[in-house]
Amino acid sequence: MSAVRAEASSTSSFDSPFKGSASDAGSKIPDFSHYRSKQGAGSNLLFQYFMVGTMGALTAAGAKATVQGIEVLDG
Repeated sequence: MSAVRAEASSTSSFDSPFKGSASDAGSKIPDFSHYRSKQGAGSNLLFQYFMVGTMGALTAAGAKATVQGIEVLDG
């Protein structure tokens, strides 16, 4: 069975589009240093923690309203 596979692969005329060499123009990694923050990592972390906390609070409020209902409209 493996002899049949070896014979079939050696006579195949299919060229994979995923083959490439290191000299391809598509294999260059772009430089994103221009987009990096000029401030320190501390301010980035502060913003990230703020966003995570805000999303957590909104998710908790949404879950509570889904389970218990909105009491303001019931009154």
